[in-house]
Amino acid sequence: MAEVTTHELQTKVGEFLAPKPQRLLTDAVRDSAVEVLTRTVRKGWRTYLVGGFLRDVVVHPHGRWPRDFDVIVEGCSWDELRRLFIDIIAGHNRFGGLTLRRWMQDEYDGAAQELDFDVWRLEDTWAVRHFALPHRIEAFVRTPFLNIDSIAMSIGPGDDYLNVFEHGFFDALKRRSVEVNEPSNPYPVLCAVRGLIMAATLNFVVGPKLATFVYELAASVAVEEFVAAQIEHYHHLRSSREQLEQWILDVRTQLEAGQEHVRLTTNRVKQRTFETERTG
Repeated sequence: MAEVTTHELQTKVGEFLAPKPQRLLTDAVRDSAVEVLTRTVRKGWRTYLVGGFLRDVVVHPHGRWPRDFDVIVEGCSWDELRRLFIDIIAGHNRFGGLTLRRWMQDEYDGAAQELDFDVWRLEDTWAVRHFALPHRIEAFVRTPFLNIDSIAMSIGPGDDYLNVFEHGFFDALKRRSVEVNEPSNPYPVLCAVRGLIMAATLNFVVGPKLATFVYELAASVAVEEFVAAQIEHYHHLRSSREQLEQWILDVRTQLEAGQEHVRLTTNRVKQRTFETERTG
C-alpha cells in the first residue's frame, strides 16, 4: 500500500461530496447518501465523518463507494437531531446515537442498495461522556479503541471544510499495523474481535498492545463469547469459530515466542471490504 496523505484523503472525500454539476457521472446511491450526510450541515450544525468510511476510501481506492457512514454532530439538541432524521430512523445504537437506514435501487444493475448511518452528538459519544472530555473533535479522535478508527473529517459548515483530525490513523496505514489507541471500552470482547477481523482483512499485523489485549482476554473468555459478540454487532458471522480459534492461537504462540507483532493466519479468511463495518 502506497503511503496515504491527508491531501489524498481530502480529494477522495471531496469527490464523493461534490455537488451534482461537478460530477462526471450521476449516481443515485451517492446522491442519496450525500443528501442524508448534509442535512445537518444545512442546519448549520458542525458535522464530521469519522472512522470506517474514511478508512475505506483510501484502503480500497478502486472499489465502489462505501455504503456505511459514521457521523458526529455538534450544535444541536437530541430532539432536534431526532426530528431531522425521523423519516429514516431504524433504531438506536449501543454508543448513544441514532441508527439510520435508507434503501436505494442501483441505477446500473437494479440491485437494492442499503445505506446505513450511525449519527451521534459529540457530547453523547461514549468516551466523551465517560471521561468527561471537552466537546471537541480533537478530543474525540483520541478515544476510539483502534488506531485505524482514529480519524475524523469536517464536512461543514465553516472554513474547516475537509479538515482532518487524527490520532495514529496515518501511522497505522504506513506501518500496516492494527493497534490499540484507547483501551477503555465497555465492550472489550467486541473490540478484540473487530481488531482481529480488521487486521486479517487488511493483511496488517496485530500490534503488541492489541496482541496482549487479545491474549489476556482469551485467557478468561470462551471463544463462544467472541462468536456471540460479532453476531450481536454485525448480525452475522464475519469470521467462523474455527478461524477465531486459529487467530487466538496465532496470538498466543507468537507472543510466547517473543514476537511483538503478530501475523494472523488468513488462508481461510474470505477477504472482503468493510462496507458493512460499523466503528461504534
